[in-house]
Amino acid sequence: MRFGLSGARGKRHAEAISIKLHQLHAVLLWTMGWARGHLREFVIGHDHYGEPDPNFDTPPRVQREERFTLAATLGARKSFIYLYDTATAGNIG
Repeated sequence: MRFGLSGARGKRHAEAISIKLHQLHAVLLWTMGWARGHLREFVIGHDHYGEPDPNFDTPPRVQREERFTLAATLGARKSFIYLYDTATAGNIG
């Protein structure tokens, strides 16, 4: 899924982008009506954030999502990609 940020500004915007990435994952699960937490990644620019899989250590390196806020990772960018259930993504179809 690709997400973009519109021109919203002010306190609500500041609160929204100050969320930690692991908290944003929980919000997305709830919003989509999904249960359980599968492997996922936020792809922001050339960086990948999520829950690193110890059995999969090839690039790109996945940084721990609980260490970063959406604001810190986005910088001046206005969009990001959210990959959900990455363990089975290659087996679809």
